[in-house]
Amino acid sequence: MTKHLARHLAHRWEIISWVCVIFFAGLGIAWMFWLPTVGKGGLFLAMGATLLPLFWEHISVFAKMSWIAMLFLLLGVEYRAIDKEHRENALAQQEALKTIGDGFTKVLTDQKNSFSTLVTQSNEAFKQTTEQASDQFDATMKRAQDNLNHMTGGDTYPLVVPILVPLGNAPNTFRLVIQAVGDSPLFDVDASLMKLPFPATRSYTDYLSGKDSDDTHLFSGASLSPNRVEMLGPTVTISDTGQTDYSIATLARNGTFNERLHIKKTGNDLKREGTALVLPYSFSCEVTRERIGKDKKAHQTQVTAIPWQIFSVANGQATPQK
Repeated sequence: MTKHLARHLAHRWEIISWVCVIFFAGLGIAWMFWLPTVGKGGLFLAMGATLLPLFWEHISVFAKMSWIAMLFLLLGVEYRAIDKEHRENALAQQEALKTIGDGFTKVLTDQKNSFSTLVTQSNEAFKQTTEQASDQFDATMKRAQDNLNHMTGGDTYPLVVPILVPLGNAPNTFRLVIQAVGDSPLFDVDASLMKLPFPATRSYTDYLSGKDSDDTHLFSGASLSPNRVEMLGPTVTISDTGQTDYSIATLARNGTFNERLHIKKTGNDLKREGTALVLPYSFSCEVTRERIGKDKKAHQTQVTAIPWQIFSVANGQATPQK
């Protein structure tokens, strides 16, 4: 499954890379015939150079050479635009010098006024051009990042929590739900659960790779929409005393996540508070994400931590107490 996912992702990277190359190259070829103003070629050159590292490790040698050729094309456009502007400025200066024949004094006065006006206009034009280019670049990069997050999942993470209302025919037994927390959907999701502690003969690596039959498979899906809860089939049964701990491993397109879920019984009976009933159960959890550090090794970094939650039931709904 991992090899298939890797090939699938590599193919996706290759397609996206070629779309970017064709777009930038087409723009550069068009500008070779209709030169843009100074700065536009440099802007798209910077965009291409910024995007290139995202694709470099995932595309073929031919695709890499195409990226390099495209960047040189945009560089040539920018140099031609600069040369064109220099020629136009030189012609404008020559026209200004023709007015010298109207009188040396008048020429000096006109040149002084023209120079002051030119400096002011140039400063204003340069400032406006810089601000527009910066705004366009920021907006383009934001759209590119949003599109990339939508395709990969971005910073969205999976979260599995219990519904702390025990099943009627199974005391201390609860249903679980899974949700994607974030602005982007999760893709290629696969979640498994195991009760802690791990068996002495079993490693955490074996757990993540699914080499142990003690795992309880929770969920498999091509996608998981954000802010939408999916009910899971398997249930969990906790102890009457102390807390019961679980480890939940979830694989998604944007990474490997590990959740530690803790559930405990806080009493034997429901307690009434006003019009609500307080449930005698509580849970907490911590979610970490596997990231590759500078040492080329996998490290667990914390994504979120939910403190102990106590729920009350009112109007047919269970909500956490504040």
